Amino acid sequence: MKYYLAVDSGGTKCSALLYDEEWHVLAHTVAGSVRSSTTPPEQIDEHIRRIAEDVLAPHPEVRGIEVIHGALSDEIADRIAAFVPIARREYESETRLSLSAAEIGAPGLVSLSGTGQFCACIAENGERAGTMGAYGAVVYDEGSGYHIGRLAVSAAVHCDEGHGPATSLCERIMEATGKATVREAVFALNSPRGSMGTITAVASLARLVSAAAAEGDAVALGILRDVGRLLGMQMNCLIRRCGVTENVPFTVAGGCFRGHPSLLETFVSTVRAENPARPFRPPVYEPIVGAVLWRRTRSVGAPDAETLSFFRREYAALRLPDIQLRDIRS
Repeated sequence: MKYYLAVDSGGTKCSALLYDEEWHVLAHTVAGSVRSSTTPPEQIDEHIRRIAEDVLAPHPEVRGIEVIHGALSDEIADRIAAFVPIARREYESETRLSLSAAEIGAPGLVSLSGTGQFCACIAENGERAGTMGAYGAVVYDEGSGYHIGRLAVSAAVHCDEGHGPATSLCERIMEATGKATVREAVFALNSPRGSMGTITAVASLARLVSAAAAEGDAVALGILRDVGRLLGMQMNCLIRRCGVTENVPFTVAGGCFRGHPSLLETFVSTVRAENPARPFRPPVYEPIVGAVLWRRTRSVGAPDAETLSFFRREYAALRLPDIQLRDIRS
């Protein structure tokens, strides 16, 4: 029996899935980020060790990995190879994983908003036709979780200093950092402890914005709607630039789209304002399953109905909740 390891390395977390040559799931785990751009080196080592232990320890029969693949780098693969021999490596883009996780082949469009952000188009031949965003948090990363986190900090500071509207984000950020004042909380974010670097720590505030929005905080709702419009306008620009025909579907990926529905609703409405007939395909699985589906597509061919049914059963634990949003037409 041959064994395979899919990896989806994000800015905040890393997901790994061990499966066999018959596409059956053996183990799945999620650890902190293993990207050097967002995570201190000592924490990367700890996260890799946890991944290796979680997926390999329950399966002593796995003495080698035939292929490691997914959204990862040589550096990450090298670190995992210190725990188990790896015969071959195959690297896939986050775009490809995201489209496959929505059961979209080629062509297709995706907007990702997680720790980082980008939108991209895959042409009918399977090649990338265009990309926007993905400039990195330090320089420009509007529409990302990091951007949302910075907007949350800005709103909290404005409120605390008396030149902005009242918002529960002040209390939420203080509670998240364990600090008694907004000022202390901001300094804590500048020098986080534990498993997160500053970029990851700020990006993690995006979920606080979603929580505040769910309780009717007007400032939080405004942040999410502004970001949704920004991401929608970016997608529309990509569609125009690449001349994407209206039958090509679009989807989303990343944790920010799974928060309060106002972000996704505004995003889809903005795209539909210029592309009213374009089909929206919500993600079916976590992106890590997209890595497996894409490798299956490359190895065997595009999945038929029976294959999709098998994946929906076998990978049920990694299915995402069905999206029911206003103003979305399939």
